[in-house]
Amino acid sequence: METLNEKLERYITGSSKNIQQRIVDVLQRTSNPFDLDATTIAKKSGLSVDEVNKQLFAIIIDLFCFGKSAGKKTSFDSKQVSKGMKVEMEHTRNPLIAMKIVMDHLSEFSTYYTALEKMESEQKK
Repeated sequence: METLNEKLERYITGSSKNIQQRIVDVLQRTSNPFDLDATTIAKKSGLSVDEVNKQLFAIIIDLFCFGKSAGKKTSFDSKQVSKGMKVEMEHTRNPLIAMKIVMDHLSEFSTYYTALEKMESEQKK
């Protein structure tokens, strides 16, 4: 029986990646992407509203259901999380996305943000 991971991987491979790139292109060309809805994205990308909705949902699933922290119930050092949130919020306005990235990094390397801080300070020398 096919696992959820296998189903999702099959779903987002091939032509779906090209379709997702068309959606991302529309989002990146828009001065305020928060003003967009699926219908507008569909018109600008040449896709159907249904396809845009499917692909946006696939992107959300990929973002929150995969990565190094997926399926792990791990506790993290609060100082590392705090440092991580400051770093990752430089890349997104969404604290849920920032926290997911923090969790992925800390799942792989528990002192990731201390190491990053050290590396960045050494680069400034």
